[in-house]
Amino acid sequence: MVLPSHASNGLIYVGSDDGKLYALNPDGSLKWSYTTGGGVGSSPAIANNGLIYVGSADGKLYALNPDGSLKWSYTTGSIVRSSPAIASNGTIYVGSWDGKLYALNPDGSLKWSYTTGSYVWSSPAIASNGLIYVGSDDGKLYAINPDGSLKWSYTTGSYVWSSPAMPVMA
Repeated sequence: MVLPSHASNGLIYVGSDDGKLYALNPDGSLKWSYTTGGGVGSSPAIANNGLIYVGSADGKLYALNPDGSLKWSYTTGSIVRSSPAIASNGTIYVGSWDGKLYALNPDGSLKWSYTTGSYVWSSPAIASNGLIYVGSDDGKLYAINPDGSLKWSYTTGSYVWSSPAMPVMA
């Protein structure tokens, strides 16, 4: 399921299985659309600088400028259904069906990747201490340090497709 994202400029961003990310005005009219190489099953994430990040079934994470033009794309090893998460330092985290969690620098270059035991459907969550939590089809929840090393993992009874959630700390 793709959930729409809302930007501070009032636009609503939503992906579709038709391979497009749509930017809609508050009145529901189309502002722009961007065509990816596959269905968009990832919810978009919006950075403080207005960049929009979204994954696609073509195995790419896209970074789009606020006007809908492409800033960069990064190719993973498989489908990206995970929704990206953006850390306070600008690092973008996203999972792929190639079984990896990717950490990308704001310029789109690879910072590191961590290999889980199977597909990563889950969207990453970032804790206030910088730990990244993500689930995998191998039935584990992973806690990954900001440097890409494993802090711990917890084995559940089955696949972890759900995205982790944490309370907001003041």
